[in-house]
Amino acid sequence: MAAAEARRRSAVWALLPLLLRLLHPVALVLANTEGWPYPALFKAEMPWSA
Repeated sequence: MAAAEARRRSAVWALLPLLLRLLHPVALVLANTEGWPYPALFKAEMPWSA
């Protein structure tokens, strides 16, 4: 029982970077449009963009 739990946990940790890599472009697109509720989270305010 513990071995199955450890296998499942290691599979989640193995897939997490891949999932983040897939979601990153989506987050960037949302940050650059008005669809993202917290634009400051991903979009840096540059002095020349004011």
